[in-house]
Amino acid sequence: MNDERYRGTVRSAITKKEEAFDYVDSMAKHFVAARAAGFGSNKTAYCVYFESKGLLTEKDKKVWHITMVTNLMEADEKLIGKRKKEIDVFDYKMRRFMRASDETRVLTDQDWIDLRAEYLTAIDSLIDRSKQVCAVIRGEADSETALTG
Repeated sequence: MNDERYRGTVRSAITKKEEAFDYVDSMAKHFVAARAAGFGSNKTAYCVYFESKGLLTEKDKKVWHITMVTNLMEADEKLIGKRKKEIDVFDYKMRRFMRASDETRVLTDQDWIDLRAEYLTAIDSLIDRSKQVCAVIRGEADSETALTG
């Protein structure tokens, strides 16, 4: 993989994470509705509610599993946990490409520094957004003030 392709890979990774949280965000209103319908806040109750409404999981299965509900409730924590690992991988690749000979390099050192800043900004912004959305999903925040859509 050359430097220029890595720039596209990084931006694609950011887009995929944003799309994943668009899905999580879209599910928040269903958690709020389940609580309002008196289904309580335990994971089994959410599964029963979602199945009764015919909602689909990410993989278009008609059955809701507790693991799916858990993943939605803990999506922010999982992203925060992955942040350090992903930055370590980015830094390793960045150092490796910066050591390459000038003839094979497309991006300059400043390009890599700018790309890293773009990546960190996007990840941190997504973490901030996910904290709000997951707080609503877990019933820790008011959906009117926490959600934008």
